[in-house]
Amino acid sequence: MFDAVSNWGRWGPDDQRGTLNLIGPAQVAAAAALVREGRHVSCGRDVEFGTRVSVYEAPVPPLHFMSSTGGRLNADGAGGATDWVGFDIHGLHITHLDAPSHQFWDGAMFNGHTAAAVTAEQGARLGSVELAGGGVVGRGVLVDVAAAHDVAWLPEGYAITGEDLDRATARQGTTIAPGDVVMVRTGYGAQRRQLRTRVPDLAAAPGHDRSDLPHLPGLSAAALPWCKEHDVAVIGTDTGTDARPSDQAWIAPFHVVAMYAIGLWVLDNFELEELAGTCAELGRHEFMVVVAPIRFRNTSGSPVNPIAIF
Repeated sequence: MFDAVSNWGRWGPDDQRGTLNLIGPAQVAAAAALVREGRHVSCGRDVEFGTRVSVYEAPVPPLHFMSSTGGRLNADGAGGATDWVGFDIHGLHITHLDAPSHQFWDGAMFNGHTAAAVTAEQGARLGSVELAGGGVVGRGVLVDVAAAHDVAWLPEGYAITGEDLDRATARQGTTIAPGDVVMVRTGYGAQRRQLRTRVPDLAAAPGHDRSDLPHLPGLSAAALPWCKEHDVAVIGTDTGTDARPSDQAWIAPFHVVAMYAIGLWVLDNFELEELAGTCAELGRHEFMVVVAPIRFRNTSGSPVNPIAIF
C-alpha cells in the first residue's frame, strides 16, 4: 500500500508540504466563486474543559483557568478578564489539523525526512504545522456516507472504503477535484450528543489505558487508493478519522499511510451536523472552506475551526 499510493519525490526531494501543493491560486479562485448565499458554518467542535470532557476523548482534558475575573475589581475604573488554557493537540476531543510530523514509519516521515528531526527539546524542526501557517483555503466537499446508507449514523467500528465514498458522492451528484478538502460525515456528531450524557468517566477506573478507546466509524486503509486517485489535499471525518477498532496491527493505519506515503493532511473531529443540514437545504455539497491553524512553531498539529462558506 505504501508503494501503491506514494507521492514521494512528486514535488521534489526536499518537499514537506505534500498534498497542500495541490491547492494553488486557481483552486482558491474557483472555491471563492462558490460563495453565493453569503452564509457560513463552523465545522469545529466546542472545546470543553476538566471533568466535562470524557476520558474516552481526552485522557488529559483541556484545562482552563481564569487569571483575572470580574470578582476582584475596583469599585470604579476599568477592569477585564484574562484566561490560561492548556490542552493536548491530538486525540478525539479537539478539532485539529495533523501536520506531517505527526506520523512516522521506519524512522521517517513523508518524503523520507527523518523522524529524528522531532525532539523533546526543539519540537518538530521538519514537518511542522507551520507549513500550513498561511491557512488552507479551497473547495470543501461534504461526503455524507451516513446519508448514503440511509442511517442517522454509521455503526460503531464501521470502516469506510473507497466504494462507500463513491456511493455517497454519486448520490449527492458531487465530483471530487484535485486539491479538495474532503469532509466525511459518519453521523457520529449526532450520536455523540447522546453518548456524552451517558459515557462513564473512567478517569479513576483501575487499569484504565488507551485500549478503552470507543469503537468509532471512520476511514479504513481500503480508502487510501481513493484519496490518491482523486488527489485529495485534506481529508477527515467527524470522528478521529480512522475506524476504531483498527483491522490492522496498529491503531491508525489510515493516518500512517496517508500521511507518510501520500503526504495527505488529515483533519480530525470535524463537527458536521449543521453543515449537513445546510448542504441539504441548499441542495449542494460543495463550498469554500477556510482552515486556519494557530501559527505554532515546531508542532505536529494545531487546533482549527474550519469554516464552510456558501
